[in-house]
Amino acid sequence: MDLTHDSDAQATHDMEPAIRRFSYPYLPNDGQHFRLLQLFQDDEEASIRCELFTARRSDWKEQYFAMSYVWGSKDNKAEIILNERSFPLRRNLFDFLKAFRAYMMDCGLPWAIIWADAICIDQETIDEKNHQVQVMSRIFHDAACVFSWLGYGDAILKEQSMAFVNTPWIRLTLSITSPPFWKLLAP
Repeated sequence: MDLTHDSDAQATHDMEPAIRRFSYPYLPNDGQHFRLLQLFQDDEEASIRCELFTARRSDWKEQYFAMSYVWGSKDNKAEIILNERSFPLRRNLFDFLKAFRAYMMDCGLPWAIIWADAICIDQETIDEKNHQVQVMSRIFHDAACVFSWLGYGDAILKEQSMAFVNTPWIRLTLSITSPPFWKLLAP
């Protein structure tokens, strides 16, 4: 009996989870770098496929979309393919990526660069989260556009949300604090 073959098979089997595990690209802790997500256009029924990369913020000013959204329940999860690995995320962000991919297809964009905190910031690393939260206002400010996603919801929720955003106080706050970034992305 060839014991080497059996142990090699077992060693390969034991290594599989480590090979498939997602690992974040290095992010310098200098306040000048962040991670961006490249979302690829695929068939509507295909898996959401993305690449995550580290970039210098000054090199990408007004060349990416930032995402503001409701995180949703941590128990309601989905998966995307990130850097050719499976990556779990909350359903609401998954729904946004799916709707945004449809928007990309309508606009003829083969890919888009997005910043979404739940993916672009390693949520398991406290130091990174603390540091990146400090520069989030600059990340949103430097985006070409900020999309706000509340989820699919129902017509009443959407109407109430847009009524809130359109109140004079909110419009005044947005116009004073930032360029006109806010847009509605309707699925």
